Amino acid sequence: MDLPELLAPADAAEVKGCTRQGIHAAMKRGRLNTYPAGRLRLVIVDDTFKEWQPKKTGGRAHASYQSKQSAQDEQNGA
Repeated sequence: MDLPELLAPADAAEVKGCTRQGIHAAMKRGRLNTYPAGRLRLVIVDDTFKEWQPKKTGGRAHASYQSKQSAQDEQNGA
């Protein structure tokens, strides 16, 4: 029986070019397959992991959106 390759979330984040938080979010949503190892959950390097791509944007709104929103607020008298 072949054992799957496993990665810690920090290592998986380095491979995918994202943050550990991004990997943990994908694990929580079931987008990545995981293996329980005590208190840790390791990422299984399989086709799902290879095909999964992290979001390139997220978090705070981009400056261009913020400037558009403030311009709309000024027009509306806010």
